[in-house]
Amino acid sequence: MNSADLTVLFSDSGVVATSGSTTSRGNLDQPSELLIDGQVISTDYQLTCRADDFGGLVYGDAMVVDSVTYTVRATQLLDDGQLVQISLQKNS
Repeated sequence: MNSADLTVLFSDSGVVATSGSTTSRGNLDQPSELLIDGQVISTDYQLTCRADDFGGLVYGDAMVVDSVTYTVRATQLLDDGQLVQISLQKNS
């Protein structure tokens, strides 16, 4: 996939994400998991976006996704390194 294809991929879907002076779009996943005999629900926030835009983020960096503030927990390049999956912690 080339850079133009990635731009098209996120242009019609996803949410707006901003970190520092960079604003772009990505897909936010919010899967939940039942813990402790089904008594506690945990949500794992992950943003998949272009590595060119947010691939340099590191643990502790701030990010606003769909108007909600998060802190970066980890980043992982996907496939050929053009996409990055960012694990996020929602700030209260």
